[in-house]
Amino acid sequence: MGHIRIPHYLDAPIEHVWEVACDATKTIDWATWFTSFEPTDRFAAVGQQFHGTGRILGRDMEFEGRIAEFEPLRLIAFEGTQSLGHKWSWRNEFRPSGEGTDLDLTYDYDTPGALLALFDRVLVERAIDRNFHASVETFHDLVLAKAPQPA
Repeated sequence: MGHIRIPHYLDAPIEHVWEVACDATKTIDWATWFTSFEPTDRFAAVGQQFHGTGRILGRDMEFEGRIAEFEPLRLIAFEGTQSLGHKWSWRNEFRPSGEGTDLDLTYDYDTPGALLALFDRVLVERAIDRNFHASVETFHDLVLAKAPQPA
C-alpha cells in the first residue's frame, strides 16, 4: 500500500481555507488529475458521493468516492475506488496556526495488479505523489487568490 503525507501551511484564516476546500465546484481547478468532477456544489456531510474522470500516466480513469468523515473547520476525509480497482483514502486535517492554517493531507492507496500490468509500481507511485504535490500547490494558489484582503 502506498502512503503520501503532505503537511502544508497556508497564509489564510482557517475559515477561508475551509470554504475553498468544501467548494466542490473548484475541485477541478486544483486537483490536477481530474478532467471532470461531479457534484458541482459543496462538500457538506458524511456519505455524500462524487464521481470524476481523470488521467494518470496518460490513461483515462473513472473515480468514485464518498465523504467518510466530516468535521467543519477541522477534517474532511474521502474514500473510494478508480476504474482499475485502485482503492484509496484521502484525509485533510485543518488547524489554525497563527493567522494562517496548517493543512495535513494524507493519501493511502493500493496499487492493483491491473494498474501494475500497464505500468511499473515505482512509476505509478511517483505519478501519484507528483499529482498530489502539484494539487496542494495549486490549492494553495487558489486559496491565496480568493483570500480576503486586509482593510
